[in-house]
Amino acid sequence: MARLVVLTALACVGPLATCGGTAQTADGATGVTLVLGVGELCAPRLRHIHLEVRTGARLDLSQDFDVGGPHDMPIGTEVHLPAEPGAVHLFIVTFTSEVSDGAGTKLVESVLERAVADGTVGRIVISLACVCLGKECPTGHNCAEVPLGSGQAKCVELEACGNGTCESGETCQSCAADCACSCGDGQCGAAETCVTCPGDCDTCCGNGVCDATDTCANCPGDCACVCGNGSCETGETPANCCTDCGGCSPCVGQCGNGVCNAGCEDPCSCAQDCGACCGNTCGDGVCNCGENCASCPGDCPNPCCGAFCGDGSCNCGETCANCASDCTNSCCFAACGNGVCESACGESSCSCGSDCGGVCCANACGNGTCNTGCGETCSNCPGDCYDPCCGDPCCGDPCCGDVCCQRGAFCGDAICDCGDTKCNCPGDCGVDPCCADPVCCGDFCCQVNAHCGDGFCDCGDTQCNCPADCGVDPCCADPVCCGDYCCQRGAYCGDGWCDCGDDCSTCWEDCGWCGGGG
Repeated sequence: MARLVVLTALACVGPLATCGGTAQTADGATGVTLVLGVGELCAPRLRHIHLEVRTGARLDLSQDFDVGGPHDMPIGTEVHLPAEPGAVHLFIVTFTSEVSDGAGTKLVESVLERAVADGTVGRIVISLACVCLGKECPTGHNCAEVPLGSGQAKCVELEACGNGTCESGETCQSCAADCACSCGDGQCGAAETCVTCPGDCDTCCGNGVCDATDTCANCPGDCACVCGNGSCETGETPANCCTDCGGCSPCVGQCGNGVCNAGCEDPCSCAQDCGACCGNTCGDGVCNCGENCASCPGDCPNPCCGAFCGDGSCNCGETCANCASDCTNSCCFAACGNGVCESACGESSCSCGSDCGGVCCANACGNGTCNTGCGETCSNCPGDCYDPCCGDPCCGDPCCGDVCCQRGAFCGDAICDCGDTKCNCPGDCGVDPCCADPVCCGDFCCQVNAHCGDGFCDCGDTQCNCPADCGVDPCCADPVCCGDYCCQRGAYCGDGWCDCGDDCSTCWEDCGWCGGGG
């Protein structure tokens, strides 16, 4: 069985083009590094990748990769298979992506296959073009963007890698066994690197190795620079890391230590240590650093700045009620109903009849007073003469205002309330057979039509007068002790209890022999 080694991380960042394939055939075992991904534009929509490796009908590998976002791309994994001369291994990659349509979003699957001759080693890129998202191709075909950059998806026949012919769709990257690479042909061949053939293999940045052209400044992913580790590394200079490369002034590294170092820091150069008030800030348009409307009105405008009750100006919320000295107004406390007709304040016989000798003004309705002498009622002037019973025939009754009167309650309205009972209104409340008996009418036992034989031991029922409901009591035949505890429980000589008249002379079975020590 094939031995498989899987690496979940691959030193490859950026566009897939920087991870170009470098597969080639060799005698012996198959050992390839797969680079799996999609185009940059659709990378945010990729959710899952499933990889299978098959040789004929045999499944050599099944592996799943969850994709959390573009930062997880591309995905690299190594596949090692023992030598099997003449065999062709099929790499099947299923991409699950999220696409949108008129009904919302859904997940779609797209499949790419790559045939690899036994003995192939190096790197193989299997990348799904964005235009192929959701497109299905028949067995033996892959979806590809043809021609490249056209935005057109086309199903092309799966390359027969290993047949000795460099066919359409095969490259020296995807099938080095059939297609030779040379520097300058646009394909990064097995013997080419980003150093020996940068035109074909792009930049070295992203290959996981800090090459001669890489620095921590232009390729931090491959060349990790750590300023402050005491070593002036490639890419570090006195300007960007004076602590490692020299040239630091005595003040470098002081800001942020919580101490305002005299000679090195001030509020302008290090506000976090020395405060945020840098020089005279009045005029900068921001009300800060202790400024107020008095000290810096330009930055802190306030029309009420310095205003107070007694300054002779009635403003900034002052009224004749809270500041009579500034807001003089003889009508400040005028009110209809205070017994004074304050005509200077707008009161008149029409607006305030209670103070100004109310007369029947044509426009009296609306003055807040129900002038009944002028014919105002709850019907023609509801604003002044509000009455919840207005229009209710009960209004002439002392109970006006009661809910039963307001709604015109009466026997026969199909509601058992407002004084209705089974006796005076059986149509609303139901028939009560007790109502014909004026003595017990209203009594619970009568209302429920209680009687011996109704299955309930209540309303005067006892074991003596109603054994059918309350059970049989043997004492009931004896009117003398009926109700007595001893009779109720059926006490008798020989029941094992020395009680209820039993003693040693009358019931030795329960009480023992008299004088016999029992």
